[in-house]
Formats: sequence, C-alpha cells, structure tokens
Amino acid sequence: MFWDSPLDSSVDIWGLGCTLAYIFLGQNLYPTDCEYNYVRSVVKLHGKPDNSVLDKGWRARRFFTLAQKEPERVWRLKTPDEFNKATGKTVKHTDSPCDHLDSLDDLVKNDTNLDFTELEDLKAFIDFLKDMLKLNPTERVFPGKAFLHSFLTMEHLDNSDNIPYINSAHKLILKCRLGSSNDSGDSLDSDLVAQRSLQVPKPFSELQSEKGDDSMYEIEEVLGCGKFGKVVKCHKKGTNEHVALKVMIKGNRLSAAREAEIFKRLRRLDPDKNNIVRFYSCFKYKTCFCFEFELLDISLYDFMERREWKPLSVAEIRPIAQQMLVALTALKSIGVTHSDIKPANILLVNQESKPFKVKLIDFGASCMTSNFTQFHEIQSFGYRAPEVYLGLRPDESVDMWGLGCTLLFLFFGQHFYPTSQCEYNYMKFIVKLHGHPESSFLEKGWRVKRFFRLCQKKTFTDENGNSYDHLESLDDLQKMVPDIKDPTELGDLNAFIDLIKNMLVVDPLKRILPADALNHKYISMEHLNEVDKSPYRTMAKEIMSVCELSRKTDSDTDDMQKNEDKPVCASQKGRR
Repeated sequence: MFWDSPLDSSVDIWGLGCTLAYIFLGQNLYPTDCEYNYVRSVVKLHGKPDNSVLDKGWRARRFFTLAQKEPERVWRLKTPDEFNKATGKTVKHTDSPCDHLDSLDDLVKNDTNLDFTELEDLKAFIDFLKDMLKLNPTERVFPGKAFLHSFLTMEHLDNSDNIPYINSAHKLILKCRLGSSNDSGDSLDSDLVAQRSLQVPKPFSELQSEKGDDSMYEIEEVLGCGKFGKVVKCHKKGTNEHVALKVMIKGNRLSAAREAEIFKRLRRLDPDKNNIVRFYSCFKYKTCFCFEFELLDISLYDFMERREWKPLSVAEIRPIAQQMLVALTALKSIGVTHSDIKPANILLVNQESKPFKVKLIDFGASCMTSNFTQFHEIQSFGYRAPEVYLGLRPDESVDMWGLGCTLLFLFFGQHFYPTSQCEYNYMKFIVKLHGHPESSFLEKGWRVKRFFRLCQKKTFTDENGNSYDHLESLDDLQKMVPDIKDPTELGDLNAFIDLIKNMLVVDPLKRILPADALNHKYISMEHLNEVDKSPYRTMAKEIMSVCELSRKTDSDTDDMQKNEDKPVCASQKGRR
C-alpha cells in the first residue's frame, strides 16, 4: 500500500502478521510515527522489495530512487534528506523494536531463558510470521495454507501431557480449533463448529448411534484432545443424562478395534469396586469411532493445576494410591496392562461430594500383557519405565512404575523424572537415584548398546532447576518437607517413601506387585495403630474413608464371568 502496488486479499495476512507481532512484543513491530521510518524498517528486516513489486507502484518513487546501472535498473531507498526534499516532511526518529533487529530471526535472541520445548514453539511462531510478512504479496502465505503451518497444527510439539507448556498449549488451541477449510463434514470438528458457533439446529449438531432417537447426543463441551481424537461432554437425549464421548478421528480403525477388545475384557470387572471408568458402549458415526463413558470430574493433573501446583500431603495421596492399586490388581487379574498411567489419566469422580475418589481412564494405549514384545514403545515421557527405554519386553509392572511417578507428582507438585525426550537426562537421573542397573538386567535390552552409546555428555544438555536436583537417593525425599514436626506424620512420610522405593525399582522383576502394595503399611496404616489418640491419625482415617477396602465376594466374581463375553459394539449386535 505504501508504494501503491495493486492490492488483493494478501494485505489482510500482512495486517494479521503485524497484529501477532504486536501481541508478542507488547508494542508495534514497525514504527507508526511516519511512513518513511516504516518503510526503512521494512527494508532493514526484509530487504529491498523486488523490482517487479516497485515497478508497479506509482508511490514507490516517494521512498525509492531509480538508478540506471548497466545492465539492470536498481531501486535504492532514499536517505531521510532525500525524502524530506521530495515530500517536505521531516523524518523524526523514534525507538522501535526494528532498531534492535537485523531480521525476524533475531526475535529468538530476545528470549534466551526458554526451555527446549518453548524455544521450538517460538521458532515455529517466527517462521509463521516470516511467511505472513513477505514483501512480495504473491509469495505471502494464504489463509488456507497458513492453517497447515506447524505453529497452528503444533506438530512440532510432543503430544505428551507431562510437559506443562505443551499441556497448556493444547488446552488453549482446543478452544478455537475448528477444522480445516476443506472439511467434508466427516470429522467431529464440523459438528462442533455448527453446534458451538452457528447454533445450527439438529441434526447437524448431534451424533446419532445406530439404535435410533433414544441414543442421540448433543455436544456441549470439549473436555480434552489427544493423538487419536477428542473427548466431549454430551447430553444424551434418550435418557436425559450427561456422558463423556471419546471420538476417534478417521484413520484409526485398528486403534479403535484394539480399544474395543480391551473394553470387552474390562466387562469382567466391576468399574466402581475396581476404580475404573464405566464403559457403556461404542458405535460408529460417519467415519468416526465413538466410545461412551460415564462423565467424571477433572483429572489429577488439572486438579493440581487449579491448586497452583501446591503438593498434596501423604495423607491425601494415600486414598489415591490405594484406589489405583486396586485398579492395577484388577487389570492384572484379566491380563491387561494400561500402559499410560499418569496424572492426566486418573480422574476425580466428584471432588466436592467424594474428595479424592478417583477412577482410571483412557485405555487407548492398553494391551494384553501377553502380547507385549521388546519393541513396544509405551508410556509418556517422565512416566516411562526404564525397561521400555532399554528395550526389554515390558509387562504389567510398567503400570506400577507409572503409578509411583504419579504419586511423586502429587507429592512434589511437579513431574519427578525429566519429561523431555532426552534419554541421557532420564538415564543419568535414574543412575543417580537408583544406582547403576545390574549387568544381568542390561544384557536383556536390545536398545542398551544404542542407548549408552548415545549417552555421551558432550552430546546432551543437562536439565537443571528441578526440585530434585539435589537428591542423591529416594531416601532424601524426606528433605522436601522439613517443616514436619509431628512424629506421627513423620512416620507416615517414611512409610510413603518406603512404598515409593518399592514401586520405583529399576529391575521390573523386583518391583512390588499391586496386591503386595495394598498390604504395605503406608496403605494399611498399621504403623498408625500405635497412636490411637493422635489427631493426625484421625485425620488420615477420615480421608481414607472414601476407599472401598472390602474384597470382592464370590457373587461379584460370578457376575463378572457372566459379563465376560457380552458384546460391547453397537455396530455388531446392538447397543446396551
């Protein structure tokens, strides 16, 4: 516009790029005091516009002078004096971000204290800006293509919930991700656009199962998203109840089939007694596979975030540990490994009415334990057992490791083990806290040689600043709560640490089993029986009242056997 070249819709992309830069910097990227300073800053950051652009603008000569230099014509930016002589306007210099930048790439230098993940996101943002702020409008990214840029798709970010920055980024983009412009209507996104933005009446805003009108779902809220799809809160019109619906996007047929098979196994278990999310049915909607569950409260991760990461006491952690150990015992009894135990996959049932009553969710990564091979790569970073890193054949003991890490997350208010993808940082910390793994253990892993060959100090950057940097062993966890003076509470802390040490044993063969962990003194509280009149003991007992401590009866087992082979997919034999 400054040199009056022909205009098109690409000017809006330039304006949007400037707006995003303003939000990022807290001030305008380009000067706003005079047009000459603006053009001079543009030339400094982006270089001189192509001759083909300047040749078309009748106002180009206001800022540039044309010099004939054989064998080509050259446009040169006028000096401030030349501009003043031609226009009569005096150039007054004011400070702007451009004065301190030689290119948009220099924006990275303004944030030198970012961690690796946030730095990668910043680089993606700057690359996005560079595509939007092209001087030649024909080279400027157009909206349809901009939707596919990694800054918006976040493909450069790991899908793990274990990194706070990534988790926050996914939650923010979830509110505005409406699908690409070429959406054919086969994805859940198109329905969300209609229901949440346009208020289009039924049936556009509803999902309908094969059973009929009594199983019609009205989407009310997006609860979360993951690698395979989204989880939404729905009003089920047939029963007038609210449920959670996991919608797996097209292309995940095999994953949906595996998850359905796992839920067929889970039918053997009482979901309430075993603290596992209640599964109702599955069905197909267009090209999406849908799984219907009971609606629960927020995850432990979100709960801690709302508490501003304030750690839980060991008395508050105990009922969560007990309920998850019951769940792991039940899963072991049917030969299933969850494979992704972490705070985001443990949901509170109703924190207001049933404090610390929890259930295990998300069996999308679950597997029949007997089907594991040494090549399975499971679990999220920071919650991944050592045997998975080293290439040993995993079993259900990986869930015990994940649960131990989860309990420490609640104890610290942050992830205990490094959550980055750097294997060196992880293994260095394992060796520091647990000692060097035994040779007999290392000899079994196909990735051991590759892993230890990679772990050269010169190759990796250490992570510092974590609350556990100064720990030499798990026994040092007691140092994290130096204010405990009550001997009863201190004894409870020591019992908690002892259980953690048994859960986080590097060798899975020596890791405590769920049934044995349920009998550990930290869970049974037998060490508190000696102090009957202690206020701490009374408080701890009250918190544990939420737990169902009774064992399954024979009738429960009979009921589970009856449900073992019942169909779970509406697409096969009708919904239940």
